Amino acid sequence: MGRLVTPNMKDEVLKFIGNQPHGVAVSIGMNEIVKTTGITSKYIRVILEQFELAGIISDYIPATNKVTFVVKNDVHALLSNGGFRADEEQAETKPKNLQ
Repeated sequence: MGRLVTPNMKDEVLKFIGNQPHGVAVSIGMNEIVKTTGITSKYIRVILEQFELAGIISDYIPATNKVTFVVKNDVHALLSNGGFRADEEQAETKPKNLQ
């Protein structure tokens, strides 16, 4: 993996999982996520691992052609606050405001 996971990539996956049922285990074919988000399966797996560590999803189980996870209720709050891109923009403006 030559490039880093970007906030925009995380937001695309976040939007996708935000449309899934919350509080129950969902199994989704990797091809469906790739087709919807335009992100490769390698990056999707990394992002979902990061989401599990952050508490956005739980019970993450990667398999060869599908993934299973439980979507937490705070996904919509994160999306309505602008997602990961908004977090990055805020972090970029803070040092400028301190000068």
